[in-house]
Amino acid sequence: MTNHTRAARLELIDKVIDQMKELKSDAITEDCPIGIVSMENWEWPQGVGLFSLYQYYKETGRKDILEYLRQWFDKHIANGLPEKNINTMCPMLTLTYLYEELKDERYLELCREWVFYAMNEQPRTGEGGFQHTVSGYLNEGQLWDDTLYMTVLFVARMGQLLQDDAYIQESIRQFLVHLKYLTDPVTGLFFHGWTFIGHHHYARALWGRGNCWYTAGLVDYLDMADIPEGVRLFLLSSLERQVRKLAELQSASGMWHTLLDDPDSYEETSATAGFAYGILKAVRKGMLDRSYKPMALKALDAIVQQIDGKGVVGGVSYGTAVGSALQSYKDVPQRPMAYGQSMVLLALVESLKHDSESRINLNAHAPEIVRELGSETVDGVAVRRVVFHSRKFAGMNEEVYAVIARPAAEGEYPGILYLHGGAGCADEQTAVDWAKRGYIALTLDQPGIAEPGKCPHSAGGWKGLPYGANRFTAQSDISASTIFSAVTAGLNAFWLLLSQPGIIRDRIGITGISWGGYLTTMLSGLLGDQVRAAYSVFGSGYFDKGTVFGEELNRMVPEDRRIWLEQLDAGRRASGIAASYFVAAAVKDHFFWPPAVNATLQNIHSGKNQAFAPAVSHELDGLPGGDTSPVFFGYYLKGQGEPFPVVQVESVSAKPDGGRSIIAKVEASTSIQSVKLYYSLPNAEWEARVWEEADAVWIGDNRYEALLPADRAAAGADYWYVNASDSRPVTAGTPVHPIPF
Repeated sequence: MTNHTRAARLELIDKVIDQMKELKSDAITEDCPIGIVSMENWEWPQGVGLFSLYQYYKETGRKDILEYLRQWFDKHIANGLPEKNINTMCPMLTLTYLYEELKDERYLELCREWVFYAMNEQPRTGEGGFQHTVSGYLNEGQLWDDTLYMTVLFVARMGQLLQDDAYIQESIRQFLVHLKYLTDPVTGLFFHGWTFIGHHHYARALWGRGNCWYTAGLVDYLDMADIPEGVRLFLLSSLERQVRKLAELQSASGMWHTLLDDPDSYEETSATAGFAYGILKAVRKGMLDRSYKPMALKALDAIVQQIDGKGVVGGVSYGTAVGSALQSYKDVPQRPMAYGQSMVLLALVESLKHDSESRINLNAHAPEIVRELGSETVDGVAVRRVVFHSRKFAGMNEEVYAVIARPAAEGEYPGILYLHGGAGCADEQTAVDWAKRGYIALTLDQPGIAEPGKCPHSAGGWKGLPYGANRFTAQSDISASTIFSAVTAGLNAFWLLLSQPGIIRDRIGITGISWGGYLTTMLSGLLGDQVRAAYSVFGSGYFDKGTVFGEELNRMVPEDRRIWLEQLDAGRRASGIAASYFVAAAVKDHFFWPPAVNATLQNIHSGKNQAFAPAVSHELDGLPGGDTSPVFFGYYLKGQGEPFPVVQVESVSAKPDGGRSIIAKVEASTSIQSVKLYYSLPNAEWEARVWEEADAVWIGDNRYEALLPADRAAAGADYWYVNASDSRPVTAGTPVHPIPF
C-alpha cells in the first residue's frame, strides 16, 4: 500500500471502526424491515461488521474490540433475536469465534440452534440450494450469490467447530449448486441471481458486490474449513478465473464499477474493498499467484481515497435486491453503510499482514563452501564434511557446518534434508543411515536451535549466546531472531543438497524432530513444490495456539510478536506446502500441543496425514511403528511400498446410555491390524492428561465403530482421536477432536 505507514493505517482503521459504530439511518428511509445502516440492529450488514472487528481483534489482540463484540451479542441475546433467514444468519459466524474465545456455552447453544435451522428448516430451491430468504421476503425458488457469505460460511464453520462432516458436506453442496447456476460461462464472473421458477438470471447483472462476496467468502471458507482437495482445487480454479477477468475490468482509478462490465455504472467502494481483501488474502495464503497482488494494492489505495477525515466510507451502494433491469442497479443510491465500513476494514486489516515482505533469502542458489573438512568412504557410504556461508548479520559471517552422505556407488538418488532437534547438532550418523537406504542426505548445525557448545566448526553471533537466547525477538528487524538464522541456514542447506551430483531434483524430502520438525514445516512452506515429501516429528507451528513457547511470545511487545508470528511461525507458512506432509505428534508433548498441531494441519492444503502417540511427552511410545519416516519417504521419493492408511471420521452420535458412538473410515491398501479410540478427561495441561483407549470394531465397508463409555462421557471426557495401525506396522489417525455434546 503506497504512502501509508502502518501507524497511519492503524489510525485510519480506528476512525473507520468509530464511524461504523456510530452510523444511523436517520437520513434515509430504509427499504428493509430490519435496518441495515446502524450497528444497533441484527442483520447481514452488522454480521459483516462483526466479522471484520473480530479479524481486527485477532490481528492486534485489542481486548476492547473483544469486549465490544461480547456486549453486542449479549445485548441482542437478552432482547431476543429476529426470525431466522439467510441474511440474519450472518452474525452467527462471528459468534462461533467468540465462543472459542470466551467459552460461553450460551453462544454455542445458540449456534447449534441456528445451524440446525439452516440444515433442516431453511427453505430450499431446486437441487437443494439454500433459497435466499430475507427479512420480509421468501424469494421463492431464488439463488443469490450473497447466500454463500451470509449463511454457508457459518454452516462450514460449525462443521469445523463441532467436527461434524455433515455440515462441511452441506457447505460444499451449496458452493457447487450456486456455482452451477450463477457462473457466467463467458466471463467467469457471477450473475446476481437465478430463479428456478422462471429459469433465468433476471437482468443477467454481473453485480460488483455480489461478486466480491465470492472472492472474499471463498478465501475465508477455505481458510476456516477442511475441504477435500479435489473440491478445493475446483473452487480455486473458479476464483482464479474470476480474478483474471476482474484484472481486465478494473478501472484506472483502481476501483470496480457496480456493474462490473458497464463502465457507465458508478464505481462502488464496498465491492472494491471486498475484491482487495479477497485477492490479498488469497495471495498470502498461496491460493492465488503473487502476480495478482499489484491490482489488489491498487484497489486498496483507491478505497482509502473514499474515506473522509472522520473515517466515513463513501461511494457505497445501499442494499441491493436482484433486479430485472440493469438500470435498477445504477439507480441504487450511495450512502455510508455498516458493510461499507466493514469491507474497507477487512481490506485494511489484511494489508497489515503484507507490511514487511519476508527478508528470508529465497534466491535458490547453493551457498558458498568456505571450508572443506574432509571426506571418507565407509561401508559403502561416502561422507563429505563442509562449512558453508549462510548469511552476514551484525557484521559477522554466519558459517554453518554440514555433513553430506551418499551411496558410494554412482547413480541417481533422491535427497533427504535431516534437521536435528533442540540442543542438537549436525547428526552425521542419521545422514549415513539415510545414505544406506539409498538417498543423498544432508544434515547441518542449525543456528538458534543447536547447542552452541556442540558446534565447533560453525560460526556466527549466535555462538556467543546461551542456548535458546534471542529466538523470540523482532526488535529492529526480524532477522535479529536466531530462528531467522536457523531458517536461512536450512534454506541454504536445501539448495546445497539440490546442487549435489546425481540428485533427483524433483524427489527431495525434509524431515526433522522437535525444533527440527518445526523447521521441516517452515521450510516446506517456503519452498513449495520444490519439496516432494515432508515428515515432521512433533514440531509444528501456531506457537500462539498451544506450545510451551507461549510465555516467551507473550513477553514480546505486541508489534514484535505480530511480526515474529507472521514471518517465522511455521503454521502460518504452512499454506505454502505442496509436499505430501505427515506429522508424528504426541498428545502429551511438552513442547507442541495438539491445538497447535491441528491448526498447522488445517492450514496445509496439500496431501496431509498424522498420528498422535498417547503415552509420554516427546516420545512416540505407544505408537505402533514409531518413527515411520523410512516407509513414508520410500513410498513418496522412491515409489516403493504402499501409502499410509488414511483415517476419516464418519460420524459421532450419542448413545441411549449417554455414551458416544464414533465411526471412522479407514482407507488402506495394507492389512489393518488395530483401530483404537483414545480419549481424555479435562486438564488444562496437555502434558498432564491421562488418555484411555478403547478398541474399535469393524462394521463393514472399511468402517470401524468405537464406543466412548457413558461414565467417561458423564465425567466430562472432552477430547478424542482415532489411530489405525497396519501390518508393517505403520500408524496414522485423525487429528485430536473435541467431543461434541
